[in-house]
Amino acid sequence: MSQTYNIQKRNYTNQISLNHLEVFYLRLHAHGMNSDTICDFLNLEKLKINRLRFTIYSKFKTKNWCQIIALALEQGHLNKSDYVDDLVKQIALKQVSHLLQIDKPAAMQKAVFKFYLSTKKTFFKPTTTKLKQTN
Repeated sequence: MSQTYNIQKRNYTNQISLNHLEVFYLRLHAHGMNSDTICDFLNLEKLKINRLRFTIYSKFKTKNWCQIIALALEQGHLNKSDYVDDLVKQIALKQVSHLLQIDKPAAMQKAVFKFYLSTKKTFFKPTTTKLKQTN
């Protein structure tokens, strides 16, 4: 029992605290945006974006984005479900455009259920994807 308590206590004290802009920057970076794009998207000055990035580096104690993203996912700052593979996005977009062409609610419900059953075996099983470090 004491081991469990110590593990929980250690995780609690190692939790990294981020403000809303830091979390937003992390989310945008994890989606593949660079600092210039994030600067334009958030309509912030380049200096402010650079400060955000360096604050994130110091809070996570690394400049390695693979480690930062992995730890942010582990601590709940980022959600795995927010980052979907491009193939899944393409299939979903194709299916949504098909559904938007259906006029009757009953036919749409049937089409959605058919799609769900067809993808259930492929897309909804748990995965153990590991982040790869790039230099």
